[in-house]
Amino acid sequence: MSSDFLVVGAGIAGLAAALRLNEMGYSVELREARPEAGGLLAPINVDGVPCDRGSHRLHAEGRAVLDRMSRIPWMTRPRRGRIVIGGRHANYPLGLRGFLRSLGLRTSMAFLAGFLTRRRRFHRFRMWERDRTNGVEADRGFQDFVESRVGRVAYRNFYEPYARKVWGVDPNTMSQTIAKQRVSTSRPADVLRGRIRTSPTFLYPRDGMHEVLRSTLDRVRALGTEVRFGVPFDPHEPQSRPVLYSGHLGDLVANGPFRGEWGHRGLYLLHTVVHDSRLTDPSIDTWYVPDPRFWFGRVSLPARFSERFRHRDGTILCIEIPEGNWGQDVDFTTSDRATALFAQLTEAGILHPGSFPLIQTFEPRVYPLYPRGWVARWRSALATVPNLGPILPIGRQGLYLHCNVDHAVRTALDAADHVHRGRTSAEWVANADRYLDVVVRD
Repeated sequence: MSSDFLVVGAGIAGLAAALRLNEMGYSVELREARPEAGGLLAPINVDGVPCDRGSHRLHAEGRAVLDRMSRIPWMTRPRRGRIVIGGRHANYPLGLRGFLRSLGLRTSMAFLAGFLTRRRRFHRFRMWERDRTNGVEADRGFQDFVESRVGRVAYRNFYEPYARKVWGVDPNTMSQTIAKQRVSTSRPADVLRGRIRTSPTFLYPRDGMHEVLRSTLDRVRALGTEVRFGVPFDPHEPQSRPVLYSGHLGDLVANGPFRGEWGHRGLYLLHTVVHDSRLTDPSIDTWYVPDPRFWFGRVSLPARFSERFRHRDGTILCIEIPEGNWGQDVDFTTSDRATALFAQLTEAGILHPGSFPLIQTFEPRVYPLYPRGWVARWRSALATVPNLGPILPIGRQGLYLHCNVDHAVRTALDAADHVHRGRTSAEWVANADRYLDVVVRD
């Protein structure tokens, strides 16, 4: 007998959708093309230690959503981040003092002079995170948007190198959406006032973020969901039941703009075990590195998140290298590249000189590439989804979003409530704009 609903994808969004439907009394089939659950939250085995795929953490405002699906204890951890700009380290998230210190005296003076003498710049700066989706049809672009608010000096020293490192394209071709949703290290107006809104702590599961997946998958199975791994979804197969789809929107809308000129950029994850004495500051949990001289954008110490990540031979280090212009077939574990990588870690002030074996993983489709004026085409592509049947795209990939784990879960829970009320796929995609109004934390 067919189930009431089909959920596609056993990542965090798909599991949340299945659980919510279960709790409302429906029968659910959960289908995952890969041999296991997890998506971006699936662990990577580093010499017997299951580590996260990069630096994941939960901020306090996201806990209520995740507590609805996973019954696990959360630890409160102190934030010990650093940002590396121009060879200098500053506390992260940035305050005004740290931002100016990172730029250096001469560059800081140029930034302040340009900022304070430019008419209405403070007003524009305060409006950074407002009206995220209004007027995007006249998208002025990432570069113009940032320069009009913080000036050319800050753009050239921080925002431009970050964008080029992650996406590997001319920032002038990118949407202002990226600045509003992604590169705001904290609320910009708060940085200028020297006041940080972001909590100095974060939440983390004792055994890692995959514990959220395990807990939720166990609950889903206990409630009777049929879970099928290694079974792909064919969007052209006629559907007699509603489908909550957390796969990639580019696979669903095959002729849409989500491949080729848009697509995604991926992420190289390199794990290594270093001797504790090689760390310049073993108390730091994460270093953020927009500086274009360095390949990596973020480096983290999993053991600072949880003691469960301690290794018998030292400390596990996770190095994140955005795909950017590299492409998807680069091996950073070769002798020459590994030597260069560890030299960069030393130059950035993260490690003392030394070299250690590397484990490499590549995760495709991590960062959506938003070109200027993308929202209008996104709306048009989403509007074609109901032509395939009663399919509701959900989650980070299904809705082509930049978002945190709790945002992805929220879309899934909302979609489950939507179909419970008897609402249609057409109504769902027509109101998907509301999920554009999120700011990526961290």
